Amino acid sequence: MEVRGDVMKTRMIPSVRGRASPTPITMDSNIPSHFPTNDAECSNSRLKSVKKHTQSAFSGMKKAVRSLVDTENDKCSQAVAGVSEDYELREEFEKFAVPDFLSR
Repeated sequence: MEVRGDVMKTRMIPSVRGRASPTPITMDSNIPSHFPTNDAECSNSRLKSVKKHTQSAFSGMKKAVRSLVDTENDKCSQAVAGVSEDYELREEFEKFAVPDFLSR
């Protein structure tokens, strides 16, 4: 049973999600936009996408992580400010919303 689970995790899940998922966040990369199977798989896949699936030194990894952090900060800011139709706060976090952000 463990072998079957490993096969599903390493081969089937990413390929099925790739076929079923919406278009990537940006046109020049294949960063998954939504519906990750699990946090570790999504993070690893996103890092590989930012690095265009190439080897890099520590500095390259550091730049890739910084790029992902900046992207997540932008998404979070858009959700808090309510300026995007794509990103919104979950119900339990709506208390952090900044109403009329653009008018300030």
